[in-house]
Amino acid sequence: MSISLRYLGDVGRTFVRRVSNQIQYRRGPLPLWHSDPGFRAIYERIRHRTLVDEKRCHLLYQLAQSVRSVEGVAAELGVYRGGTAFLLAKVFGDRAVGQTTVHLFDTFEGMPSVDEARDLHLRGDLRQTSVAAVRGFCEGLGNLEFHQGLFPSTAEGLDARFAFVHVDADIYRSVADACAYFYPRLARGAVMVFDDYGFRTCPGAKLAVDEFFAGADDKPTYLATGQTFLVKR
Repeated sequence: MSISLRYLGDVGRTFVRRVSNQIQYRRGPLPLWHSDPGFRAIYERIRHRTLVDEKRCHLLYQLAQSVRSVEGVAAELGVYRGGTAFLLAKVFGDRAVGQTTVHLFDTFEGMPSVDEARDLHLRGDLRQTSVAAVRGFCEGLGNLEFHQGLFPSTAEGLDARFAFVHVDADIYRSVADACAYFYPRLARGAVMVFDDYGFRTCPGAKLAVDEFFAGADDKPTYLATGQTFLVKR
């Protein structure tokens, strides 16, 4: 019995398995996150410092790269232990428009107060972090700026346009505040990504996005990874 497996590039999602004289088709995505050397180097460094899985990290990596020529700074709301912050700092550390600052917003003490009618998380969840720990992990990256405390008060006085925003805040109030603060400050062509939009553990995050963008010109695109993102027109 002979068995072979090959990729049909003209189809894009089909693999062929030949067993004796029969051909069996198996549908599935080409795992580019395994063969992208730039991403692999970063992911192997951050994999134990983030709850964002490999596929979502790769998508975040690609979306961040897509705005490398857009004027503006970058931001992340919901830093936790610094994994995706490290990823963004690496992507934005060398752009066509120069090194870009990545602003990091988090309490660094776990979840703030939650809305029990909308959220499943509890106050204090994900508190296994600190500013010092994230700074240590990201040592050597010179384009990170930390904003510890309750958002959006921690953004007061920040006069900036944003080329890229990653929101991984899990709960209704934080995501709603992120929409209200960042969306009007996005540059044309900027990308805003919501990590936990499609996760059953974060119903408040989806509700906040749906409510805000119901009346907005730009509409988010939902992805099979559970993320949703939009491009500012």
